[in-house]
Amino acid sequence: MKAKIAKMSIAIASAALSLTGMLCADVSSILVGTGYRQDSLTSIVRERSNVNPRGKTNLHFRDVEIVLIDVKAKTTFGCCDTYARIDFDYGWVLDGKLREKLSLKNRHSDAEFCNDGFEESGWFHDVISRRDVSKNSFVWDLDLAFIYPIKCGCSQNWMFGPGIGFTVNRQQLHAKGDDFRHESHSSSSSSSYSDFSDYTSSSDSCDSGHRHHNRTSWWGPWIGFDFAYDSCDCWNLYGEVEFHIGRVRHNRNGHGDNEFGDGFKNTRSYCGPSIKLGSTYTICENWYLDGSVFYSKYFSFNSNRDNIKWATANIRLDIGYTF
Repeated sequence: MKAKIAKMSIAIASAALSLTGMLCADVSSILVGTGYRQDSLTSIVRERSNVNPRGKTNLHFRDVEIVLIDVKAKTTFGCCDTYARIDFDYGWVLDGKLREKLSLKNRHSDAEFCNDGFEESGWFHDVISRRDVSKNSFVWDLDLAFIYPIKCGCSQNWMFGPGIGFTVNRQQLHAKGDDFRHESHSSSSSSSYSDFSDYTSSSDSCDSGHRHHNRTSWWGPWIGFDFAYDSCDCWNLYGEVEFHIGRVRHNRNGHGDNEFGDGFKNTRSYCGPSIKLGSTYTICENWYLDGSVFYSKYFSFNSNRDNIKWATANIRLDIGYTF
């Protein structure tokens, strides 16, 4: 899978460079604007099965609020209808929450089957901590696409355009070291997994030296299509639908006492869809407004030890100029 993704990425990049050098632009437009975005990022890491005690960490960045600035450009190529578009945005994190759960299982005896199910003896310990996301966190995204438009049937107002592209997404999320809250749950018994949390205790503490630094990078090609409706007036509608496949690299560095959860780095495959819906309104001859909403959700796969998923949604308002 990794080799196939690398070959597809090289092919798309080569095509982009060759077309950029050979074709002369006919109609071009550029947009700049701002937007609001919200992210959710979940990462689960497990110890290997032969380790005792066995650990599992679950990091969930939720309600991550981001303000964006973005630049978008679009151009057609001379005598053909093919066009290219490139989008870039950069965002600053305004607010967000991090919930971390660490689970440890130390088995003192072999597991065995009985009438009540799967049982084993040992101690089990859960720690749940909650932190705020630091405002020095940031994100950025790059999307490059080549689209070949086709008129739909007898109507000249509708356009459908299959295309290919390449994206790079980066989230650099840091959790504050202060405002730390945790709950501890533990038990020691011979019981099924479903029973070990029946005996719980909780406490509050503060640990200003413990920080989380998480960097996640997603990159890879996509296939999809654009569609548009021209009202023959001062407004039109458009959409972009893409299915992504690629590689994701996740770095976790907690700077705490938990060696298993604090230091982790891995790369694996991912896939997922994205969709964008928007509308443009012409202000005057060359100037226009562009408003859009966007949603995507990516999942990692082919990994029994760890997995990661990311969902993001944004709303934007841009002003554009056609050359």
